[in-house]
Amino acid sequence: MTPFDYIKIYMNGHECPEITKDYGALRFIINRGMSLYPDALFLANDMNMNPGITNEMHRDFLFYATRKYKRPFAKWPKDVAEEDLKAVQEYYGYNQRKARQALAILTEDELMHIRTVLDKGGLKNERASRDASGSDAE
Repeated sequence: MTPFDYIKIYMNGHECPEITKDYGALRFIINRGMSLYPDALFLANDMNMNPGITNEMHRDFLFYATRKYKRPFAKWPKDVAEEDLKAVQEYYGYNQRKARQALAILTEDELMHIRTVLDKGGLKNERASRDASGSDAE
């Protein structure tokens, strides 16, 4: 079973799942997936604060303590674009933490300006500009 199967069963299942041999490795992902839902956030946090419990105790707590109903799909948070982060780091001379803070307040126009200033050219960019202008020499 995948961690997503466990999450689905914990959220709206009717039978307690069997524990597979790799359940211990999946506990972090299960807790992270449960924390996406406001009513299960504190349950997942309780499991994170008690890493020494057995897999059976983890499964039983999440299965029996979670209220069963169909929840809307929750998207997993994605990291910011790596290229933008690197560009802000290079442009301002920031470390990664400061660059993430700066990315939160920069507008798209400002990011486009940073990208153009840091553009080093090359074959890839020449092809893109040639394709955009529509002039093919071939």
